[in-house]
Amino acid sequence: MKLSLLNAADKIVQYLWREGDKRYLFPDCIRPADSEPPPHYLFTSGAKDEVEAAWMAAINKEIKRVLT
Repeated sequence: MKLSLLNAADKIVQYLWREGDKRYLFPDCIRPADSEPPPHYLFTSGAKDEVEAAWMAAINKEIKRVLT
């Protein structure tokens, strides 16, 4: 039952988006270009950099503590 409701919702969203696009209801700034990476990729790559920076800071702090 739940799966069919999700499929119906997806189809409704797809239909509304297609109709809105056909009638030019959305400005160009919200239409993704083929050359743009997906937002999820950008978010995860930024999060990965922050995690690596935090790990390096923790490792450097521990090395300084051991050496002193």
